[in-house]
Order: sequence, then structure tokens, then C-alpha cells
Amino acid sequence: MKLLKIPYWQLLLLPTASFCLGFALNAIACGVNGASMPVMIPPGFGPVPDGDWIHHAMTAQTHLKFLCDWIAIRGLGIASPGDMFEWFCDLTQVPCWIAAAALYLKDAQK
Repeated sequence: MKLLKIPYWQLLLLPTASFCLGFALNAIACGVNGASMPVMIPPGFGPVPDGDWIHHAMTAQTHLKFLCDWIAIRGLGIASPGDMFEWFCDLTQVPCWIAAAALYLKDAQK
């Protein structure tokens, strides 16, 4: 069986792998904490908003705290390591696609 050779596959795989990793980390954090994402709320950020059924305040019973929302970002709120990987995908997906398309066109002109 011959595998399909896709040139510049790294440019296509990087954002997708980053999103999949971030999604998996968030899913694990929610899965072990009763289908809800615990949030470590630092002083000055206020409580979890009413009507937010995904998030709850982190307690001593929270599992895998390092995967939960604990990274405070002024102006944006509180994020998790999984969110960082998903945001990396958002920032790199279109530039990687454009770079891959440009390289495909360059190769096609040869």
C-alpha cells in the first residue's frame, strides 16, 4: 500500500494538531470535574458570571487543576493551557494555509 504524499504537510498539520491537543486538554479537565470547567478566580476578577453553566469556581476537590482555567489575562479573562493551544491554532491556521498554497503554486510553475 502506497501512502499519499502531500507536500508541505507540516504547514497543514501544525494548526490542526494544536487545536486537537487544546480541545483534548479541555475535554479531560471537564471530564474529570463533572462536565464543568473549574476556574481559579484571582482577586479583582469577580465571581463566575450567572448563567455560565460550563464554568464553576475551583475548590479543594477539583481534579487536575493544572489543566483548568487559571491563567489570568487582563482584558480577556481567565484561560486554561488548552485554550492557549486553541488560540495558537486560531493565529496560525490561515497563515499556514496561505504559505502552503503559495508553495504549491510555486511548485506548479516549475
